[in-house]
Amino acid sequence: MTIRHGDLRLERDGDVAEIVWAAPTLNLFTPEVADAYDAVLDDLPNDVRALMVRAEGKVFCAGVQAQQFTTMDAAAGTAFSRRLLGLIHRIERLPLPTIAVVHALNLTIGFELTLACDFIWAAAEANMGLVEARVGITPAAGGTNGDPLPYAPKWSTSLDGSYTWRAAGDFDAFAGATWSYSGARISDFSASTTVVGGALVFLTDPRAELPSYNTVNLRAGLEDARWTFELYIRNAGDTRGITAYASQGTPGSGGSIGLIQPRTLGATATVRF
Repeated sequence: MTIRHGDLRLERDGDVAEIVWAAPTLNLFTPEVADAYDAVLDDLPNDVRALMVRAEGKVFCAGVQAQQFTTMDAAAGTAFSRRLLGLIHRIERLPLPTIAVVHALNLTIGFELTLACDFIWAAAEANMGLVEARVGITPAAGGTNGDPLPYAPKWSTSLDGSYTWRAAGDFDAFAGATWSYSGARISDFSASTTVVGGALVFLTDPRAELPSYNTVNLRAGLEDARWTFELYIRNAGDTRGITAYASQGTPGSGGSIGLIQPRTLGATATVRF
């Protein structure tokens, strides 16, 4: 299977899908490449078990095509920066293992794309870096050295307890509870743009601190050698834990948040054969 979108193609080999970036010469990143990445991710088969991201040519990526910035105003630059972050976040949140295979030079947005993957497999001659660190600007799709990792609490823990006793016939009864704690976290990186002296400049948006939260899950049921029947309550206290925050890029304008699953009651029946 091969599906082409612009300079990218989506291939499949058994249970593994591949995104191959093959633009002429330098694999420069443009809005059209962003469109192609979104398109191939839309076409990603639901039944693949892993995704590989690689490139063809002398370099993996030589960065963003700088000429396009000369025609962007502040609004267009902000939209493009958010587009980059959206693509990074989409790769980070894929529900399958992802690996970037880097064979050569890989700079700026190309480097940040590979960092969005779960693993990087780099050739001995590969070089990666952020040009922004040399010229004194903020990376448009990531952070700088020393920044806290997004959504990574300093402390998190859980306690689980269960009790089992003999019930009727061959069935054992069980009851249990799990308490979980997630510490305070810092939201993801984002940037806005403005025009200074005729040049487009990326400005880092403030990162929000997300408060800590606790959850309690309860369960009880019956089981024998073949059957398991369970009743459960997830998030019994209906805690409104915040899992993600996305700034609108304008101070005081707020943003959007993601919440943990609310209190949920359910039942399951499992048969082993």
